[in-house]
Amino acid sequence: MSSRKYIQQFICFVFACSVLYSGDAFSQSMFANSSYETGTTANCNCPTGYICANDAGRVIQGFHPNFVVGNQGCIGGQNYFPPFGARTGSCCVYFYAGLDRITTANAAFTAGQRACICVWYAGPQGSGASGQNTANSYFQIGVDGVAISPAILVPVNTGWTQYCILSAALTAGNHNFSVMSGGAAQYSIWNDDFTINVCTTLPIELIDFDVHQKNGVAGIKWTTASETNNAYFTVERSANGYEFTELKTIPGAGTSHSELHYSMIDHEPLEGISYYRLKQTDKGGSFTYSQLVYLNSASEINLNVYPNPSDGSFKVDIADEVEHAEIILFDPVGREVFKQPVQKGINEINTIDLKKGLYQLILFRDKEKAYMTKIAIH
Repeated sequence: MSSRKYIQQFICFVFACSVLYSGDAFSQSMFANSSYETGTTANCNCPTGYICANDAGRVIQGFHPNFVVGNQGCIGGQNYFPPFGARTGSCCVYFYAGLDRITTANAAFTAGQRACICVWYAGPQGSGASGQNTANSYFQIGVDGVAISPAILVPVNTGWTQYCILSAALTAGNHNFSVMSGGAAQYSIWNDDFTINVCTTLPIELIDFDVHQKNGVAGIKWTTASETNNAYFTVERSANGYEFTELKTIPGAGTSHSELHYSMIDHEPLEGISYYRLKQTDKGGSFTYSQLVYLNSASEINLNVYPNPSDGSFKVDIADEVEHAEIILFDPVGREVFKQPVQKGINEINTIDLKKGLYQLILFRDKEKAYMTKIAIH
């Protein structure tokens, strides 16, 4: 079972709800230069009005750098530009590695206001030496330097995709907003059109979007807290995370202010990993996508991993009888970094000695791979 449900339930409890936005309704930003079009080109300096951290969060007009220690992240201003270009204009910010981030200037808010935070992102080009251009990178959205979003998975060759989230009610005073890369060896994520606005309307409040497997079929469920002019949902599936096919269209509720539950069955999930996303289309024809969730069809074990992201301590809840089972964590370059025997029930896992980052969690039963997911440690 996907752990994304637990992530989004946590986000909704603490930070209101993550939000699907229709089209570019929130494309205007309270910050100038949200498309990073102005800034010094020398030494890969930051776009004007932003702060970039850890050398790699840099931008040059129209192209982006390779990284060399001591050279401000530049080698001749070339390499690592998205093959499909910037989302708008000629620029986008490129994250190379480590705890890169790009942060807005401060903006004043009155007590109780919430921020609609949106960013367009594009994915890595492929796996490389020592984890460079890792196959599945991720990022998070932060307010005042603290992550408020789940880890947003970015598979190889992801085209420009928008992610939005609604902040908690802000305190009176100044606040800043960040796009944050996912820690060590999370390479080659680009972002563009980073927009922040005070929210007044919420087209769709998506509480959770979850996929789980039982008896060889995939159950897909999602819940909305409210809908405004919502025409329909489309569930889409992919084998690689960037080429999707439509599975089913389900009518929306139009306008609703009560919690609504939706579900469908994928009777023939793909072998191995299947990625799913939810497309929401409003009555005016505008549409947007949810974040990805994924399912390993090779697993028949009913298992939950939570919380995810984790501070290093998390639980593996196994509903089925398992014998001779253990979980193993692998770092982004495939090295085994943690191992622990597990059994039916709730297993307490302590990995506080591991570095921050995204790890592959695999459950082996009788030395055969039976379940696979990702766990983010921050």
